Amino acid sequence: DADLPGVTVTGGDITCINNTVQLVANSQATGITYSWTGPNGFTSSISNPVVSVAGTYTVTVTNPANGCSSSATTVVNTDTTAPGARANGNVITSCINRAVKIKGDSPTAGVNFSWTGPNGFTSTDQNPLVADSGLYVLTVTNPVNGCTSTASTTVIEDTAEPGALAVGGTLNCDFPSITLNGSAGVFGVSYSWTGPNGFTSTDEDPQVSVAGSYILVVTNTISGCTSSDTAIVDEDFTLPGATAFGGTLTCNNPTIQITGNSGTPGVLYRWTGPNGFGSSQQSPMVNTPGTYTLTVIDP
Repeated sequence: DADLPGVTVTGGDITCINNTVQLVANSQATGITYSWTGPNGFTSSISNPVVSVAGTYTVTVTNPANGCSSSATTVVNTDTTAPGARANGNVITSCINRAVKIKGDSPTAGVNFSWTGPNGFTSTDQNPLVADSGLYVLTVTNPVNGCTSTASTTVIEDTAEPGALAVGGTLNCDFPSITLNGSAGVFGVSYSWTGPNGFTSTDEDPQVSVAGSYILVVTNTISGCTSSDTAIVDEDFTLPGATAFGGTLTCNNPTIQITGNSGTPGVLYRWTGPNGFGSSQQSPMVNTPGTYTLTVIDP
């Protein structure tokens, strides 16, 4: 009676999902005993021990009836390699692009992607569209071994208004046209004016000659965000009014006073007359007959 009991053995792989492996020994013989040896001094006398260390395991089965033994070995491998994860750098949302695409990648084929982010955001798309600013975390999972890698990207919001300031003025007889003043709180902006009678201009400080409301729209050329302000152009073409009174030169009165007047306070008086006469007095004295002209100026 020298028949060997015979034995076959199977192992497995230690992965991120299964950090232990059950070794399985099979024999056609009955009533046998088992003796396992393995890495780090591992020993076991059960038929199907559970191990957590990679390496070569040997089982020896012995038939106590005849003392014959058979041996077999199996190798337990370790597959805990992380798949690797990459996420694109900082992404900016703007008034032009309210939603942007964040991009994930991995050097390992066949992986699964899982994103989390602000306001409870989740997605299993590799490259999802997002609209909220904040930190987005990508988890890449290898379905073969269950191992994961993470990466992150930040979405930055650039939707600040550039700020717009529009300043008008008053049209009058001295200034029948004026310059509107436009400004913004940031650099890299464009200007767009609209106003009365179909007026338009892209100048920062355009000239106008019509009273009314002028609307300035300032656009940030990078983010597309806009601000607006209104400039009011008034007009003051009211004539000050002028009255002039002369008189008669006689032998008794060879000099007389001509009188100027206006219904507007604070005006200036300018007289002209015969023989190059000129005066800035309101009521000058004259001694030459002729026509005297008074001009009243509202400063």
